[in-house]
This record gives sequence, C-alpha cells and structure tokens, in this order.
Amino acid sequence: MIDHEVRVYRSAERLGREDQLAWKIAAVAADPVEVTDDVTEMAINRVVDNAAVAAASLARRPVAAARDQALAELATARRDAERDARIRTDLRTERDALREDIRTERAEALRLRQSADADTQRLRAEASAELDRLRAEASAEAARLRAEAAAEVERIRTETDTRLEAERHAATERLAVISEARAEARTRAERAERQADDLAAELRTLRTPTPPGP
Repeated sequence: MIDHEVRVYRSAERLGREDQLAWKIAAVAADPVEVTDDVTEMAINRVVDNAAVAAASLARRPVAAARDQALAELATARRDAERDARIRTDLRTERDALREDIRTERAEALRLRQSADADTQRLRAEASAELDRLRAEASAEAARLRAEAAAEVERIRTETDTRLEAERHAATERLAVISEARAEARTRAERAERQADDLAAELRTLRTPTPPGP
C-alpha cells in the first residue's frame, strides 16, 4: 500500500498535476489490474454509501450553501468558458483572416515578383536589341566614314600627284628656259669677250707707232 500525504495548499503555492489528489485517484481508478468480486462489491457499497450520504446532506444548510456556491461557480465557470470560447472563436477567425491576408499578400508578392522578372527580361531583351542596333548603326557609320575618308584621301592624293606633276613639268620647262637663257648668255658673253679681244687688238694696233718711211 502507498501512503499519500493530503493537505491544503495556499493559492500562491504551485502544486503539480501529478501531485493532486484527483489525479492520484484517477490514476488508481485507471490502473489496469484485475478486479475481483470482493473488490467490485466493495466499490458498489462505497458508491451507495457516498450517494446516501450526499442525498442526506442536501437538506443541511452548510451543504445547501456549498451546493448553491458550487452551482454559482459552475455558472460563472460556464459563462467564462463561453466567453473564452467566443474569444477563441474570434481569435480563430482573426487568425484565419490574417492567414488569408498573408496568403493573399504572398500571392500578390509572387505575382509582382513574376511581373518584375518578366519586365526585367523584357527590358534586357529590348536593351540588347537596342544595343545591337546601335552597334550595327555605329559599324555602318564607321564603314561609311572610312570609305569617305579613303575616297577623300585618294582624291587628295590624286590632286597632289597631279599638282606635283604639273609643278614638276613647269619646273622642267623653267629649267629648260633657264638652260637656254644660260646658253644664250654664255654665247653672248663669249661673243662680247671676242669683241673685247678684237677691240683690244685694234687698240694695241693703233697705239703701236708706225715706223717712218725711207
């Protein structure tokens, strides 16, 4: 046999559920042991005795007051339970509404994310296409400018060659004229030198005295 200490606890004291008398009685009642006929008869007699004692005590004033107090507390407990049930129902409703709002917000966020991803991909594709177009235009413009520059360089080179050829031809003609002028000047100088020699000879002849005749 196990002895259990039973005493009154203050409201400030915390008594574990397993240490409560009702729990221990329930544990004994729920103990899966074989019940003999004597035990069954004793339990029946105990229930009958308890019922008789309870029925006899209903007419007593303290018992009636305790019963009324218990009924009042039961009604209060029922009202509190109903209020708690309403509160739990309201909380469940708010929780469900909050879950629904969260689910809706998540769906909206997912939709916005998917839309943003689609817009990003579209913008990237448009930017890539625009970049390719600008590159193609830049390449074409560069090729055109290179062709124009090459044509301009070729034109300037042709004009320069033509001008140089003309100047070379003019210089050749000027050199020919200068050569002719030099030859003519040389001829004139030789002629003048011969004339000067002839004049000098004549002067010498004139200055030489003529011998007297016999």
